[in-house]
Amino acid sequence: MALNIPFRNAYYRFASSYSFLFFISWSLWWSLYAIWLKGHLGLTGTELGTLYSVNQFTSILFMMFYGIVQDKLGLKKPLIWCMSFILVLTGPFMIYVYEPLLQSNFL
Repeated sequence: MALNIPFRNAYYRFASSYSFLFFISWSLWWSLYAIWLKGHLGLTGTELGTLYSVNQFTSILFMMFYGIVQDKLGLKKPLIWCMSFILVLTGPFMIYVYEPLLQSNFL
């Protein structure tokens, strides 16, 4: 079958599984983010909207920076490991850094 040919390539399988896990983890985290902000931190709708705007703007800046770095380096294993390490640190960052910052600035 012609459909099985891409799956024989080890790089394709790795990139596909990495992308799948990245977007699954991102969608799980993002869907619970507003609930956590409203329930645990007690943010209002206005504060939540402001925070979403700031987060999206920051995200756009980091994506541009990451795109420039990846264009110069290519898709190399150290870059993938670095991004994986950063993704693992997202949870502790949200609990120990981001939450106190939000509580001191919004509440």
